[in-house]
Amino acid sequence: MLILELISNPAFIITLIIVTIISSIQTYRYKNREKIDEGFSLIYYKLSYRRKLKRSIWTNSIIALLFTITALTLDMDLTSFLLILFLIFLLSSVEIAYNYRMWRRKEQ
Repeated sequence: MLILELISNPAFIITLIIVTIISSIQTYRYKNREKIDEGFSLIYYKLSYRRKLKRSIWTNSIIALLFTITALTLDMDLTSFLLILFLIFLLSSVEIAYNYRMWRRKEQ
């Protein structure tokens, strides 16, 4: 199964650890700084919750679309495809709901 092969791959685990460390450093680095609510910012951690919400909506849509195209190209089995697509949808929904809730809380 593709998922088990991916999870057991050492390169995947190392990449996951590196991404987690970098994300933690960036979160700490921009924790108490003023957030950007207008204009463009490449760095996600500099954005306000409203901007994070907007970025999450469009980037997660693109990720799901690219995953679907990739899965169709690689002839992925239906079970793996649906499971990964469900996980993408679930995690995206949690992220969007969190950013929306925090945006509303900061506005009050």
